[in-house]
Amino acid sequence: RANNEALLFDGASWAPERTIYWGEGKSDVYAYYPYMEVEDVDEQPFSVALDQDVEGAYEVSDLLWAKAEGVAQADGAVSLAMNHSMSRLVVRIMAGEEYIGSLPKDATVHLHSTVTDAHISLANGSVVKDPYGGAHSIKMRNLGIRTFAEGEAVVYEAIVVPQMLETSVPLLEINSKSVSYLLEDMFNFRPGVSYTYTAVLNTSTTA
Repeated sequence: RANNEALLFDGASWAPERTIYWGEGKSDVYAYYPYMEVEDVDEQPFSVALDQDVEGAYEVSDLLWAKAEGVAQADGAVSLAMNHSMSRLVVRIMAGEEYIGSLPKDATVHLHSTVTDAHISLANGSVVKDPYGGAHSIKMRNLGIRTFAEGEAVVYEAIVVPQMLETSVPLLEINSKSVSYLLEDMFNFRPGVSYTYTAVLNTSTTA
């Protein structure tokens, strides 16, 4: 039987490192990504990356989880619909009416004041922020310039541990050349929810 087995997807099927056999009767099948050595099924430590603009860091921060109950060998392939357990923040930087010049596509955006450590339950996929974890800053992943109905925007994204920021705190910092913007806000990051935050710039970064 499988017990925290790592499987590799080749584009068509999942392959374990060793042969896995079905047991008698029905089984509950769990799946999660990214793979990790499990210390505690109910309170497994997990952290999102602080620099999510590094290749692969965003993906391994995005915890996915699925469960199929009461399946048997006679049922055939087990279908597992993976769900996002973390929160996601998308930031769009757009030019305002008074903005002069091109958008700062090489800007860096940091998400401040968030706890990046969590405990996850591999039994039900829930995530709880570490009550003793300190607040950190996350460097968001730069997706480049994208086009929307409202116009062009430089887009950034980050995976965030679900948590509530109950009071207004320094939340987003945008740095481009010699210009820095600091935005304060309250926020409630809920599990499995993606949020979009639009920052409209009216001061040129080339001034």
